[in-house]
Amino acid sequence: FGINSLMNYVPYEGPPLFRVSGVVKQGGQPLANARISFESDPMVPLGDKQPYSATGTTDAEGNYELYYEADYAGIPAGAYVVGIMTSSGAPVTVPDTEVRRTVSDTEENKFDFNL
Repeated sequence: FGINSLMNYVPYEGPPLFRVSGVVKQGGQPLANARISFESDPMVPLGDKQPYSATGTTDAEGNYELYYEADYAGIPAGAYVVGIMTSSGAPVTVPDTEVRRTVSDTEENKFDFNL
């Protein structure tokens, strides 16, 4: 951690971010090193808001936490569509019942996926 790190730091100036975490399992087993993304739901009007996305990577136990722009934990409250890819980059089908999630600004945002 040096002076260059401080010089390149850009503070986040958007809407409040809310932590999102959970566990991803496939066939009952943790899905390790998978990439999970939440993208603004195109079916929900944004009004004057901009679209957002956040990503995370699962650990060996399938646990993930989302990060906005890689540096900031969380994502703004709102409606999102979930995407999951394996460590090799292959897309994983997320069931229709689980593909849309709403991030809350008042409740815990823990979303588990059993694929």
